[in-house]
Amino acid sequence: MGAPSMDAMLVVARLKYARRLFTKAPPALPALLGSKWLGKRMPWTTQLVDDLHMARKLIPRCAGLGDPSESTEAWVSWIKGPHVENDLRAIRFCESLLDRAVQPDTACISKRFPCSDCGDAFSTAKALASHRRCKHGVRSEWRYFIRSSTCPSCQRDFKLRVRCLNHLGDRRRPACADFVMKNCQRLPDKEVLRLDTIDAEQRLLARKAGRTQVLTPL
Repeated sequence: MGAPSMDAMLVVARLKYARRLFTKAPPALPALLGSKWLGKRMPWTTQLVDDLHMARKLIPRCAGLGDPSESTEAWVSWIKGPHVENDLRAIRFCESLLDRAVQPDTACISKRFPCSDCGDAFSTAKALASHRRCKHGVRSEWRYFIRSSTCPSCQRDFKLRVRCLNHLGDRRRPACADFVMKNCQRLPDKEVLRLDTIDAEQRLLARKAGRTQVLTPL
């Protein structure tokens, strides 16, 4: 068997902590293992009972101790006894809770954004833009869909088209970019070239003024 999983190490650590707790605790504390509030156990007792069930499954000495939620005295005696440290070495498993969780099938994720150059499809507009920038040298996919300074999705007027493009390129807020890619009509290449020329002039003026971004006009 390989190294124990993080889950196994956490079970051991919690049981060692429970040993220290019960060794120094008042006599009433062990009774809490079987107590309930409004028909439910408290979260920490639920976790401890689950860990004791794991000990019952993996530690031979614990196999005959009974249900931890019912045979509380037997389990408290074991956890306070002299053999616990050695017994806990038997808790070794490689499985993790993450292994038991159902993971999404990436093949089933809808890829609604195809590349017009090579046909590859992507699940988000951001992923498509990254692909086209790296593989096809396209600077900004939204250049082909934005004519004015107003975002078609949120209707905010950025005063300049170049600033609207910066807004759509903000990876923290992909909703507007996805909306544009799905709902806006592609502009003619000649019109895109004309608009890009205006944007380039505005960027050049910003650099000459010592700025890295084009400011919104007053």
